[in-house]
Amino acid sequence: MLEAIRKVHHLAFHAVDIDELCNGICRILIESREYYNAWIVLFENVSLNRTYFHKGFGPGQFQPMTDMLDRNVFPSCTGKTLNTKALTVVGNPHLECSECPFRDRYDNLIGYNMALSWSDVLLGWISVAVPREAGLKETEQELFAELIEDISLAVYNLSNSRKREELSFDYEMLLNNMDQAVYILDEDGCILRSNQQADLLIGQIGLEQPRHIWDLFKDRDFSLMKLNETINRGSCTFFDSIQTSGLKEINVKVSFLTSRKRPGAEIYCLLNIFMEKETITKSLFESEMKFQMLFDSSPMSYQSLDEEGKFISVNRSWLETLGYKKEEVLGRWFGDFLHPDYVDSFHSFFSRFKETGSIESEFYIRHRSGEYRYVSFTGKIGKTPGGAFLQTHCIMNDITDKKRHEDELKISQSFLQTIFDNLPSGVVVYEPVDDNSDFLIMNMNKVAQTSSKVEMAAVRGKRVTDVFPSCREIGVLDALTMVAVTGESYYLPTRFYKDSRMSQWVENYIAKLPNGEIVAIYNDVTKEKTLEEEINQTRKMESLGRLAGGIAHDLNNLLTPILAYSDVLAASDKLDERGKRYAETILQAGESASELVSKLLVFSRKKEINTAVSDLNAIIRKFLTIIERTLHENIKLTVSLDENLKPVSIDPVQLEKVLMNLCINAQDAMKNGGEIHISTEQENNLALLKVSDSGTGIPQSVITHIFEPFYSTKGDRGTGLGLSTVYGIVTSLKGTIDVESKDGKGTEFLIRLPNNDEKRKEVKVLPTGKTSGQPAKSILVVEDNGEIRSLLEEGLAGYGYDVVSVSTGKDALSLLENQPFQLVITDIIMPGLDGISLFEETGKTGRDIQFIFMSGYTNDYQINGISLRSSYNFIQKPFTLNQIVNKIQSVF
Repeated sequence: MLEAIRKVHHLAFHAVDIDELCNGICRILIESREYYNAWIVLFENVSLNRTYFHKGFGPGQFQPMTDMLDRNVFPSCTGKTLNTKALTVVGNPHLECSECPFRDRYDNLIGYNMALSWSDVLLGWISVAVPREAGLKETEQELFAELIEDISLAVYNLSNSRKREELSFDYEMLLNNMDQAVYILDEDGCILRSNQQADLLIGQIGLEQPRHIWDLFKDRDFSLMKLNETINRGSCTFFDSIQTSGLKEINVKVSFLTSRKRPGAEIYCLLNIFMEKETITKSLFESEMKFQMLFDSSPMSYQSLDEEGKFISVNRSWLETLGYKKEEVLGRWFGDFLHPDYVDSFHSFFSRFKETGSIESEFYIRHRSGEYRYVSFTGKIGKTPGGAFLQTHCIMNDITDKKRHEDELKISQSFLQTIFDNLPSGVVVYEPVDDNSDFLIMNMNKVAQTSSKVEMAAVRGKRVTDVFPSCREIGVLDALTMVAVTGESYYLPTRFYKDSRMSQWVENYIAKLPNGEIVAIYNDVTKEKTLEEEINQTRKMESLGRLAGGIAHDLNNLLTPILAYSDVLAASDKLDERGKRYAETILQAGESASELVSKLLVFSRKKEINTAVSDLNAIIRKFLTIIERTLHENIKLTVSLDENLKPVSIDPVQLEKVLMNLCINAQDAMKNGGEIHISTEQENNLALLKVSDSGTGIPQSVITHIFEPFYSTKGDRGTGLGLSTVYGIVTSLKGTIDVESKDGKGTEFLIRLPNNDEKRKEVKVLPTGKTSGQPAKSILVVEDNGEIRSLLEEGLAGYGYDVVSVSTGKDALSLLENQPFQLVITDIIMPGLDGISLFEETGKTGRDIQFIFMSGYTNDYQINGISLRSSYNFIQKPFTLNQIVNKIQSVF
């Protein structure tokens, strides 16, 4: 027996197929042990198809056993060994196995029967006839049983050396096209599903669909036991029978399969019916043809590769997708078909695939036409029972169009995102919650994040009422709710928004998107609003300036006769002392009024300022010696001057007025003392002058009015012309003045003056006239104000002049054409023909006539490009009679 075991081991190692193995085993047992005969019956796969191998029988002697087994009739010894899988010893075959066709050949022989089984898979059985003397020995029986275990392992390995290719076809399609009846069970044996073969079987035998699997079999308890065994071990195969409605029994082979690695996994029950051999062969052929048809006609593209990555098989769909013929693909390396960018990475990719056992990936693969198609692969590794690599099983999908659409969508999304992020307006997308009473922030573009001083990652998913707490007060929340409910777009006009993070003027356009989200497009119009306010303020100041200039002009006209007549009265010998004192008082009041009018003219910029290129720092240093003696002792004055300050064009006297006004106002704001700081610095092409104090500050409600004439917070102590004069001087110098102040925290005035890099405009100067040495006798007065005309007529007549007066330039021009006048005294601003135009028209005649110009606006008036020098031919209203006489004498 030991020699037989050795030879069987050698044969098992070298045999290349089942036939060689089983025939060799039968021969070795007869030759080595001198057994009378030996025969093996194998089940093929999980069907009941059988293969027979035998030695020790003459021609035709084994046929009776073949016929008997083909009719599904088993000898008693065989049935017993298949059920127990243990060695069955038949001591007296003639009596113990009366149905055996070999019983008469077993005189003085003992029968050994044992199942061939491995890993719970019943492979078949082996039977030998042993001489009685040797067969009754326990040692012989033990050695034979060990030998059969080795034979079982060898048969198992050869029969499972190559499985059929595993394809990833649709699960239901595969089940419904199997030849076996298949039931899918839960752990309690309850039938969950069945395939078409199972349903057809039940219909043919006239039974109702069973609820539990054991309701189908004759031996209910046995099938329940096998089910529990399957749950513990993973698989189990046994034989049973099904009783039809006609009380006929159908023999079946039952296989239970499940996965023990996954708790609660489904259990598969496969039923094979014992049929005639010819029917089985035909069914197998038809099944293989159907399988091949399904493989080739499947709409899914399939491919299989060997361990080196070479094609083993592809189906028709794969070939049609990529345009190849099968002979152009099989045996070639998969990398030959890939885009060059993927070839190098495929080596490492395929190694990982073989290690992990599964794949989900995408490649560009070459079509036979040369173009590249973008495909996805889903696959698994097929392995041998021992766990070695067998082949790959992959399903390929052509997703070129999908990839193109995705790329186009990405480009479109990127385009829209770029527009979204770079819109000049802030954009916020909201999702309504709480019945449209609040909104979650879903997206914000860059402008919105910058303007709101937030980052999208920090506010995504947060409520608008938490991120923008003041949205209720300015009506944004109500507008969002209205748009969410009605679906109608809404424009929310400019509102001022302020919270702990930001303060700005905003306008909102709110709309509802098709997906139900709300989008708010808003603009920060703070600059525009500020500019609008500045423009409005400028217009208001210009209007006030025009009003002040008009008032000043009229006042000067009114003050002229007051000052002239009061001056005459004060010098008259006909008045007593009281009368002269009254006249002097009127004269002083008129002069004070004239000073106020002068300030109004400065504010209205009707009084121009003579400027020269000056060192601003030097003017400030000179001013310090004056202001330090003026300020109270509890006021500290500090100065910081930029030594790199560029020169500016200013009138030093007027600048000192500006500084004096600002410092006195600052002192008034610091009743209990404080600090005034004067500083300069160069700011681009501007000289910046700052005057700041530590006083009580200016309320915001007052700041917008401080430069208006006659506006004062000092009550009876102020005229309201101080800061308006400052404003007029600065603007006349082509500068700007701003104020920054917080109530209770001091005030700072910022004056910006242009540097002197701009050339001054050249203007013509009127001729000063010639001195004849003779007093003028004939004077023409041109003045639209009747009181001033009367004053000049009467007053100049008293000095010996022959005076004629008219009210319009047109009347004056007519007189000048017909009468000889040596001097014309004319107002500049008159309706119709003004004084300058009268002068020009007279000059066209070629006559030598001198002119003295009067105006209530300026002492250096410029009109139509002509400058009137105050030093010679111009007199400022109001004036006294003595002053006009002196001016006349200076001309001649």
